Amino acid sequence: MPGKLNSVEKMVGGRGRFRVIVHGVSPEFRDRLLQGRGVKSTPMGLKQFACGEIYCQVGGAKERGRRSVPEATLKGAWTYIVSGWNPHTYAQDEMRLRVFMSAISRNGANSVVVFPHLPASNPVDLMKLANNLGRYAATRQLRAVLTYNFPLTSIGRDIFDLSAPGLTRKGVGSAYAIPIVRLDAGLLFKDYFNDEVGRDTLSGMVFSSFEGKARRSTDTSRQQHRDVEQEIYVAQFVRDLYGSHFREHLAVLSPGKGKGPLRVTDGNVENKIVVLFGDRLYEDEPLEPVIEAFLRSGASAVMIAALHMGRHSGRFQILEEHAGVDSVLTTDTISRPDEQNFGKLLELSVANDLWRALVDNFKSRIRYERDD
Repeated sequence: MPGKLNSVEKMVGGRGRFRVIVHGVSPEFRDRLLQGRGVKSTPMGLKQFACGEIYCQVGGAKERGRRSVPEATLKGAWTYIVSGWNPHTYAQDEMRLRVFMSAISRNGANSVVVFPHLPASNPVDLMKLANNLGRYAATRQLRAVLTYNFPLTSIGRDIFDLSAPGLTRKGVGSAYAIPIVRLDAGLLFKDYFNDEVGRDTLSGMVFSSFEGKARRSTDTSRQQHRDVEQEIYVAQFVRDLYGSHFREHLAVLSPGKGKGPLRVTDGNVENKIVVLFGDRLYEDEPLEPVIEAFLRSGASAVMIAALHMGRHSGRFQILEEHAGVDSVLTTDTISRPDEQNFGKLLELSVANDLWRALVDNFKSRIRYERDD
């Protein structure tokens, strides 16, 4: 094998090539993911011509006279594209991915796309993305997708299995199934509550969920189904934390009839800290009624735990100033502007977990190729 082996390639005895492309994420997240790993992000030089066509040079290019000479090659490598995703720039992000995969394929490499976060709130864009990625999977330009699961919602859970009859009947187009490796960001929260909070504090906590509680959905059956899934996930989370005593630390919040206020229908929250779980905290999520409902029922404070929470300065400011909010716990799957520093924010990094997933996936593929 030409060139010097990186640390991951040494783990497998030089039997495969491991490359990482980090694009569209914050510099802080990139550093957390790669710093001290012995692996550098392979640069990808993007150039857009006047006609609108985009060209991608693998490894970037350096000028030598009048000729552009590639700085790196990906031939035969397993290439992991760690891609940021912003629902507001869907078209640009999706185009960038397609250009990357085409360039990687031209260089004789395998692509594995890694999403720290996907916009579960927008099933239409998510379905378009899955359909487009499925076409690359059918031609073996894309070998798998790694992403964090959607534990609190049904949206996105099976969206990438485009061979499902329910999707093909809706006219999605050609049906392709994409191999998915799902990671559980909720494990970070379990580690936090087990290792950092401490048993004394944990005994005074009650867990519930916030998503959809204050919304009035036109599709009530779908909303009710999602609410049930959320409650099941939170109950499982609490069971893992407390064992047989989990019901004592579980609360259920239900909408009142008509326009009635939210109310606690199950569980004792008096003098307890209520931890509200959700998949993603949105800018327009009506969270204040949920907080107030628990405070009216005697809760001493409310803690927000959202798997994904990004550039919502207005939302952060409201939570920061709310006297009943103890703290806000989230992951770094979505980048935040540096100037958004809030005293109540506790951020858990998915970088180590994501890195282990990349390395484990690479090892398993090398073992499969060797045994094959």
